[in-house]
Amino acid sequence: MCLQCVVESKYVADEFILGFVLRVATNARGGKDWPKGHYGMVECNDPTFVFPPIPDPREKGGKTFAAMHGKLSQRFKFEPGEGYRIVKSAIRAGYRTRDGSLLWWLMLRVRKVTDGESCK
Repeated sequence: MCLQCVVESKYVADEFILGFVLRVATNARGGKDWPKGHYGMVECNDPTFVFPPIPDPREKGGKTFAAMHGKLSQRFKFEPGEGYRIVKSAIRAGYRTRDGSLLWWLMLRVRKVTDGESCK
């Protein structure tokens, strides 16, 4: 059974970036792979990357947001094909290298989507 079924994930946003949807785990059966309340960028069955709930970057001068970026950046590593698809999809969704870190941009995008803002 796929991980998104095991955690009974729910859609948060279609086409979060081209080819990837954003889903949230609704139970703890995913363990460390996809904890309850965490968001997953799903390309097919299992999440390619999992984000914990993202703090508001405006709170506490962005220190909490920056600290989370530091922790997530240690896990933000992919096989070449996965990385290529993520970068190409993010570029099609509006990411530009002048925006800085791709992970930072994705974290802001997760925050916007979960706050109900449009990413278009």
